[in-house]
Amino acid sequence: MIEDTKKFFDHLGTILAPVFEEQRAVWEHEGPAAEARAAALGIVFDDLGGNCPVQAEGSFDQQRFYFRARGSHWQFHAWTGDACYMDAPNRNEWVIEREYGVALDAGWMHVHEAIYFICECVEEYRASHSNKG
Repeated sequence: MIEDTKKFFDHLGTILAPVFEEQRAVWEHEGPAAEARAAALGIVFDDLGGNCPVQAEGSFDQQRFYFRARGSHWQFHAWTGDACYMDAPNRNEWVIEREYGVALDAGWMHVHEAIYFICECVEEYRASHSNKG
């Protein structure tokens, strides 16, 4: 049984290696600009990355945020307070959800794309809250 499991994961690693290599190459090309845009907007990442789902958590303007991309959509949640996403179930949050590709596309989006979506959400959040006193 253990040998079968090892063979399975070795085979899976062989299959996914080109995917991860492609993601690394894209990040080297696109990542610095995405990080610079986020920094210019004052976005701080506590965690960012993964596949199926791609996730991020951090803060901006005294707001916490959580981003998750899986299936064929992504979501962005923002709320006031220090609690992380999982520890703040009763938070008053602001949410955006968008479609992304089909089937499992969102869970394999490149990290720089996730950063750009987060940047757009922060800008949308600021615009929607700028007129509130």
